Amino acid sequence: MMLLDLGFIASLIYGVKNIIDKSPLLIISSEGISGRYILPLSEMLRWEEIDKIFIYPFRFQRIIGIEVKDPESVLMRMPEAKRRMAKWSRNMGYPTFNISTGLFNFKPDEFIEILEKFRTEKLGQNK
Repeated sequence: MMLLDLGFIASLIYGVKNIIDKSPLLIISSEGISGRYILPLSEMLRWEEIDKIFIYPFRFQRIIGIEVKDPESVLMRMPEAKRRMAKWSRNMGYPTFNISTGLFNFKPDEFIEILEKFRTEKLGQNK
């Protein structure tokens, strides 16, 4: 019972923090992506580091998965708490980064198209 109470309190604190936090959920630029669900705003996940972007189902919702080419180097740039969550996610067989599609006003397929467009344009410039 005590463990359930602690889980509820942790979820409540996390929810209130997200309501108060006004930082962007996601930033997409010609250099890469960043935001609360990827890396800190001072860091950027560069397009060259991304191996694949895809949608997968998870508990009645669709999640955008982002897998990187060198997870360990990317994880080292993350704050400790996010790093632990990403490692836990990877150990469970999920991608390095997971973004709920319910957070945005885009359909999941449209969102993937936007990400892939930026990614292919950037990678095409580097050839």
